[in-house]
Amino acid sequence: MDVWDRLCTSLHVRYSHPLILHYAFYRLTKTLCFGCREVTVTDTSRKKSVDFRLLHSVAHGGPWFARWGYVLRLGSFGVTKEVYARAVDELASLPLDTLVAEANKAEGNGSYDLGRIIAGYRRLRWSDPWESFTRLANVRDLLSYLLCLKHRPNTLQSTTPASRSRQQKKRVSSFVEKRKRCRDFDIVAEELGSRWPARRLRTAAQVIVDALLEKGGMTRQEVRDVARLTIGDTGLLDFVLKWLGNCVVGRHVVRRTSNPITRVLEFSLEEVGAGEAGSTEALEMVEVESTQTERDVRMICDAIVAARPDAARAVLDCKHWVKTFGLVDDKDDRLRFFCVWAPSEEEKKELTRPMGPPEVLVVEALASVGDLRKEAERAMRETYCMMESFKVKRMEGVEGEEWDPVMLGGAESGSVVVVSGEGADLDCDLRYEGGMDTWAVGCACGAQDDDGERMVECDGCEVWHHTRCIGISDGLPVPPLFLCSRCSSSILGAAASVETGRDLAW
Repeated sequence: MDVWDRLCTSLHVRYSHPLILHYAFYRLTKTLCFGCREVTVTDTSRKKSVDFRLLHSVAHGGPWFARWGYVLRLGSFGVTKEVYARAVDELASLPLDTLVAEANKAEGNGSYDLGRIIAGYRRLRWSDPWESFTRLANVRDLLSYLLCLKHRPNTLQSTTPASRSRQQKKRVSSFVEKRKRCRDFDIVAEELGSRWPARRLRTAAQVIVDALLEKGGMTRQEVRDVARLTIGDTGLLDFVLKWLGNCVVGRHVVRRTSNPITRVLEFSLEEVGAGEAGSTEALEMVEVESTQTERDVRMICDAIVAARPDAARAVLDCKHWVKTFGLVDDKDDRLRFFCVWAPSEEEKKELTRPMGPPEVLVVEALASVGDLRKEAERAMRETYCMMESFKVKRMEGVEGEEWDPVMLGGAESGSVVVVSGEGADLDCDLRYEGGMDTWAVGCACGAQDDDGERMVECDGCEVWHHTRCIGISDGLPVPPLFLCSRCSSSILGAAASVETGRDLAW
């Protein structure tokens, strides 16, 4: 992709689809003479049932091609840029606890493993020496971290005890023994299977830890009384206090000990050192294999689709991306303009689709207004079949007589010049770059043009509709006779009128 991007940057192509490499180079060489400036790609890449455009859009806010400056050009099934942005934001900001709950509701099973996986990666992230000591809160945090783990070089081998000094080994070994007696409360909450959801257990545990941070060590009854000011469910508090001892919550270990004098249970906190935690978990992180990370990514993507199917479908329907190359006029002294055709009111009534992108006009620095007019005529005639006899009668964006220099006409290099005139052949079949203008799209999803998806034509009104939108899956054949909802309603209405007339006659 880097080689392709450098090539397009150097040659400034106008319009090319690098879907098939030899076809892309054919279009590239064919359109080179037009001062080309756009490249489009269709992203349908998958790996082991994972759609990359869903994975990268949620994790990074854009597809894999976004790193080279590609933006959304056309969404299938009527998806617009605004709909795509809202869908990505909805999926990326989805809390992990909500993801587990909604996936469990949608699928009915399998989310228990998902909860354990998320809890494990939360613990791993908290003690990762390469990352900050922060929790994984939403889907974007989790996917971004998994992608970092997958592509991270295996440099953890140098942190094993064999490469440490004797003093470091002793310190790490003692800390490992201390942590073996502790468990992450996130994992404990997932494994308990209580009548309270795991997120409520974690919330109650955090309230208890905050109370201990504020007041220090307290007895069980004192902790219970302070926590009741925030959480009124005493049953929930008793359950959490029962399992909270020797558990890690945030960056603290909750210790539950019995006072040797009063024989009363007391709770206290021990802060876990960042360096010690990183040294401890470094031994565990070596066991995280790339294949395991790929399986976890696939499971999380499946859960996203199950939990929020509409938003995920909107992201998956955005396949077409475009990169626009700006005008480069600092390598020579020539002037460059964008040329746009402005049809008359009568011509607008005949046009059913918008015209293509602006044409690029290149003239010498001392060119006159007349030279720019001739260049505009030449560009329009060579680009569109319907413009073979087009003559420019009016030109907006530059002022002056035919012999006046363009530089004195108020137009700077890179500005837009709007031309209008006569000679456009509106009866030409090849009006547009898309080909013959003998079809129309009017699907229920809102699509008004061909977006590359599978379609079927109505035998009544001859308007094309997506097969998916009318309930025909991709694996099923198209029926030999198809009527859209509007045509079928008209036929049924006409049939009902005929039957009513017969009843009245009798």
